[in-house]
Amino acid sequence: MLLIILFAVFAQNWIFEHWGLKKLDYHCRLSTDEAVQYDEIELVETIVNRKWLPAPWLKSEITVSRDLDFAGAQSVVTDKSRFVPSFFMVRSYQKVERVWKVNCTRRGEMEIQKIVLVSTDLFGNVTLSRPVETDAHVLVLPKPFDMEEMFFAPKNLTGDTVVRKNLLEDPFFFSGVREYTGHESMNQIHWNASVKEQNLMVYQHDSTSSQTLTVLLNMQSRERDFSEVPVLLEGCIRTCVAVLENTLTEQIPVRLMVNGNISASLLKTHQGLVSTQSWGQEHILELYRLLAKLKYGISDSFDDYLMDISDSVTSSDIVIVTSYLTDTICEFIRLKQRQGIRVKCFILGRISEEEIPDDLDLFCLREQYNEQTQSREEWVS
Repeated sequence: MLLIILFAVFAQNWIFEHWGLKKLDYHCRLSTDEAVQYDEIELVETIVNRKWLPAPWLKSEITVSRDLDFAGAQSVVTDKSRFVPSFFMVRSYQKVERVWKVNCTRRGEMEIQKIVLVSTDLFGNVTLSRPVETDAHVLVLPKPFDMEEMFFAPKNLTGDTVVRKNLLEDPFFFSGVREYTGHESMNQIHWNASVKEQNLMVYQHDSTSSQTLTVLLNMQSRERDFSEVPVLLEGCIRTCVAVLENTLTEQIPVRLMVNGNISASLLKTHQGLVSTQSWGQEHILELYRLLAKLKYGISDSFDDYLMDISDSVTSSDIVIVTSYLTDTICEFIRLKQRQGIRVKCFILGRISEEEIPDDLDLFCLREQYNEQTQSREEWVS
């Protein structure tokens, strides 16, 4: 009996060692190759056993980008990856499919980095492993901010939001007058209407097809410290997406310029990102993809970058998105205003009232978001 038992154990060891992972097909795919930040997508595992020998204990060790959050999984997170174990019991000639719910917590290029199948025999004497090739990936586009909720104009003493649905106006097309809010330039005041209404009134502009927009994004998180502050940079990127989204309904030609790039090697050559100027759904979607791929790091300091590109920025409107405000940025805005260009600047970092010039069109992050910026990163959600 002992010899029979030993023979049976060694026989099953040999069988599992030679046939355990043979004719066992494993596929892993994502339900989409493009999603928006905080979307929930699916990761689907499929195992097909095409032989008579079952797999009583099978584990797939999935290594993915850390910002793909698996619902209900006991995963292990490292600096750049997330490790997710998945266990199966597959009978003879059986197909098993498992669906994971995955939350895309951050923008960027996410992928399934590596998969290893691990199996054993009935008694745990033989351990087999096999790597599985996969090219499953998803590009997570940044989610736009709610501009009216998050930003305010510091010169509006009542504290009401002054960010309008249409961020851009044509200075050559008048549709009426409206009340002075405190951030318009003096040449916009309609004096006759002001006398009639006994209150300061300004020209109301509408959008026309002659408008063009340049969005300038600063990927430098601090003025003197070039260290990465992802929470501020992610906020700047999401603000850019909100500005670009606003141009869709107006069909305004728009161009994106960044003192950063989608490749670290390009940053080393001091090459910033400059997109083509166009309009429409496809062009805006392509700009979303560029923003999703942006790497942390800068090609040049933002002050130097503004000086370099100053002559090439000739659009009718400019939107600047930055984490801080400097004298050079203010001078750039004043220069463009003297050239008849409308400039708006969105500031994501802390700024005191004393630092805010009266002659510039600035929008600052509301205080509750500034406080959260200092304490935790999740405010961007």
